[in-house]
Amino acid sequence: MYMNIIHPSTSMMSLPTKISSLETECLYGETIQILEKKSGWAYCKLLTDNYCGWINQKALGFLKSPSHRVLSIRSFLYKKKDVKSYSIHYVPMGAQLAVKKVQCDWAEIFLPSKNNYQIAYIPTKHIVEIDNR
Repeated sequence: MYMNIIHPSTSMMSLPTKISSLETECLYGETIQILEKKSGWAYCKLLTDNYCGWINQKALGFLKSPSHRVLSIRSFLYKKKDVKSYSIHYVPMGAQLAVKKVQCDWAEIFLPSKNNYQIAYIPTKHIVEIDNR
């Protein structure tokens, strides 16, 4: 089964506990393949770099296919097209986003929610198309 990281970032651990050693950090939007489940943890393969380890299942969900990635060190996702509006949460550099549309200085993106998806906005200067190197 394939799922996505739905937290800004989450730790991939060597064992299914918070106190085991860190294998790597997984970023929002990255895809993982679940190989096993145990006590609220999933043993996964991170498709970005083939690392394997345990991820807390609360950090996993389903996202639309990404079209863009974050370029800035950190960017915020806003409720409205206004940096003074409510910030839903942040995304780190390298996070992958599904952009619905781009208008001027803002990109409209899909975020998972209890009722399917919600819309958030990110400044376009903070993202680039996923294929852009």
